[in-house]
Amino acid sequence: MRNIPHDNHRFRGSKFILASQTKIQYYQLEVDRVMEALGHPEALVTDESRVVDFLSDFGSPTVANVTTLAKARQRLECDLTSSDLIWQVAERLRQSGQSKV
Repeated sequence: MRNIPHDNHRFRGSKFILASQTKIQYYQLEVDRVMEALGHPEALVTDESRVVDFLSDFGSPTVANVTTLAKARQRLECDLTSSDLIWQVAERLRQSGQSKV
């Protein structure tokens, strides 16, 4: 096993700042449905999270990603693309009257 040096000093004093979750919290029930449909119910989601963030291989059009998107569309009965923000999909679910979990 190769020994990889740690460069911890370059992160010293750096802060992790979480993006806003205002819209995610507002649409929480619908967000939970979207994340379940994408196969990541445990994921941390912010207002900046996109569907592509939860696909493999950075969202490249692999068979797995195409299948994941197709299954999510079917489960949610809602259109979604890899570039959609999660809260936007949740908003569409609420507007269509599909807020039930």
